[in-house]
Amino acid sequence: SETALELIKRGHQLIADDRVDIYEKEVGTLIGSSPKTIAKFLEVRGVGIVNVVEMFGVGAYRENKTVRLVIELEQWDKNKVYDRLGLDDISEVYFNTSLPKITIPVLPGRNTAVLVEAAAMNSKLKFLGYNGALDLTTKVNKIARGEE
Repeated sequence: SETALELIKRGHQLIADDRVDIYEKEVGTLIGSSPKTIAKFLEVRGVGIVNVVEMFGVGAYRENKTVRLVIELEQWDKNKVYDRLGLDDISEVYFNTSLPKITIPVLPGRNTAVLVEAAAMNSKLKFLGYNGALDLTTKVNKIARGEE
């Protein structure tokens, strides 16, 4: 909820807090929406229930949106090896549709909203055909082979 609140403040729109209903419009297209009861609301510990439309305006909420990325936030595990380059293609299947999945380790002091925003923008670039990690590793490999 705190990450969602920060993203709304950064100009993004809330679809749902705590639970997103997903349906498959067709193979390859998933749509996420909020359950009607909790639509437009966030529960922020220590603050209470917040209506994002009343607080931030109608532009802060959207009824549904195509889902193109799964981001899992998990407590940092010092024994786990996290992807540092972004070359690994991990996905998760919902119904008959596979979506790219990113796991972001959460630690105190990390700005989770900025990390989620960067992950979404990087995923969009990949969707549009540009992979920064592949671009960099290709350049480094060429230099290592003496081609540049």
